[in-house]
Amino acid sequence: MALRLVTKYVCLSDPQLKGIVTRLYCRQGYYLQMHPDGSLDGTKDDSSNSTLFNLIPVGLRVVAIQGVKTGLYIAINGEGFLYTSVSKIP
Repeated sequence: MALRLVTKYVCLSDPQLKGIVTRLYCRQGYYLQMHPDGSLDGTKDDSSNSTLFNLIPVGLRVVAIQGVKTGLYIAINGEGFLYTSVSKIP
């Protein structure tokens, strides 16, 4: 499942944070969504605040993905499953 960026530039509240706010979209027609409890799923609703993510550059071609609403980061384990973390480096 390939994700496509749907970018929406907005003013970030923290001027030190140099990233963009975007939605992650897959070809099947779903946006990645992070719920307040940290669970992840997909939705077709492109107007939900739960689908907004900060893409924060942390290295060459490497970004941290942070949920705007929750402040949690998305990580991937060795088996390829997504999970959420309170820090950029779990």
